[in-house]
Amino acid sequence: MFRHQNKKPEINKATEVKKVENNKEEKNQEIVPAKSSVVADDSLHELLEKNLKWSQIIYEQNRKINHKLMWSAIASWLRLLIILVPLIAALIYLPSLLKGLLDQYGKIFGFAEPIKTGINANTLDGMFDNLSLSESQIEQIKTLIGK
Repeated sequence: MFRHQNKKPEINKATEVKKVENNKEEKNQEIVPAKSSVVADDSLHELLEKNLKWSQIIYEQNRKINHKLMWSAIASWLRLLIILVPLIAALIYLPSLLKGLLDQYGKIFGFAEPIKTGINANTLDGMFDNLSLSESQIEQIKTLIGK
């Protein structure tokens, strides 16, 4: 992306001799400060323009990168929600659904029988037969139980 070509001019003895001669001639001539300041201002202006262009390019790249990073963060949160929401919903609703299914199909397959609540009178009589209780004690127990 940023490629700078560093080209060095080839130096040979003939060009060195010419440079030395030119330097001697320049020393003999008058120095004109106005020309050199104009050249310096032009080169400085060019450098500032290049710097501004590079800064704008870098700013645009950073803006695009920030935009992509924001959307990737949003996408990662969405992925997390897509995974966690069904799991939480399953923890809340699955036990009641499974209980209903076991009640319906348990009788067919014979692996789940509904829980019996309450006391049967026949089982009480069987229990009282095994115990050595008098008739009055048995009546008291039945009144306490409510049967």
